[in-house]
Amino acid sequence: GVLHAAYELGFGLGFGVDAGYLYVATSTHGRTTSLQPVGLPATSGKTDDDLRLSGVTLGAATSFHRGESWPFSLRLGAGVLFGSAADKRTGTFTNSAGDDFRIAERETASATYFYVAPEVRIAKKVGSHVEVSAGAEALIMTGLTEPKWSDAHPVALTPEPLTQQGDGLGTFGRQSLAGSLVVVIVPGVAVRYAF
Repeated sequence: GVLHAAYELGFGLGFGVDAGYLYVATSTHGRTTSLQPVGLPATSGKTDDDLRLSGVTLGAATSFHRGESWPFSLRLGAGVLFGSAADKRTGTFTNSAGDDFRIAERETASATYFYVAPEVRIAKKVGSHVEVSAGAEALIMTGLTEPKWSDAHPVALTPEPLTQQGDGLGTFGRQSLAGSLVVVIVPGVAVRYAF
């Protein structure tokens, strides 16, 4: 969701500021990864990751708006996303004794991205001041700080029941939670009010 406030010149060129909130999520299934026990060889397994990137967006934009009954608009925005990335990770691994064990871990890391946001919209006028429009915006984001899995909580490499032999504690190592380049296509509807 985004709120745009802009000043528009008589021939359609506008300048403004934007503030909004972005939430995107995705999942991966059956990804091969490894856990590193302390003092033992790494053990491999399969994990499912539920990933989320969210945060506040602040920026500025320039726009061009023309048309009477069916106006169209082109916008180009730029700004910064201040937020976080989270990973809820579950999976199954095999320890050095050949016993399977499951893990369920979650980590969150801060994420800051610079973005460029081209947008195109087509609208229908409703009265003299209101337009209802549909369009699409592309958020092209590059990481200023890349969120990473930090092993804040070591994983217990212990099968159930706890009477079985375990391999102590292990770590995944520092893994990226979101890419250094993220592209999000956002279709949407909007209401424009001209004062």
